[in-house]
Amino acid sequence: MSNLRELLKKELSKSRPARYSMDDRKWIDDVADKIDPNKADLEIKHVVRDYIRTIAKEVEGKATRAGNQLMREFFQEEALPFNWQQMVNEPIALENMSIVDGQIKLLKERVRLRDATPRDFELWAQTEDRARQRDYEARGEAVSGAMQIAQRMRRAGTLTFWQWAESQEARPAA
Repeated sequence: MSNLRELLKKELSKSRPARYSMDDRKWIDDVADKIDPNKADLEIKHVVRDYIRTIAKEVEGKATRAGNQLMREFFQEEALPFNWQQMVNEPIALENMSIVDGQIKLLKERVRLRDATPRDFELWAQTEDRARQRDYEARGEAVSGAMQIAQRMRRAGTLTFWQWAESQEARPAA
């Protein structure tokens, strides 16, 4: 299956427009439509199975987001939403510490809302708080990196990232 992913990665990289709207998916569809499974040395049953698994993971991810939405709505309204009974089989994702083979391990778990305990909600909150902090830090580093690149590009007098990256200015000092 990695063959299809590698092929798509290569073809998307070659065809990616210099600038495009995030809503513009036509070019992606065009690349995908050009892939001939017979010529790409792919077994259709593996491609179909991978597709079904991908969709199943997307559906489960959306279910997890629905569980998260319930908590946001509870915070905003200080009460369960009217449709809370429709959400009881949706999961929440959390990280839990457990002893496995005598060692403490971090386990990533999903817990169905109907079965969640007070501790599960606390663990979910801690998990989300850690993720929020990681996201904040990662975004902060990315913002700082982008600003440094822009500053160095201007200082070097280059118009594009490619021109700047190819110059000596972009390379680390020896």
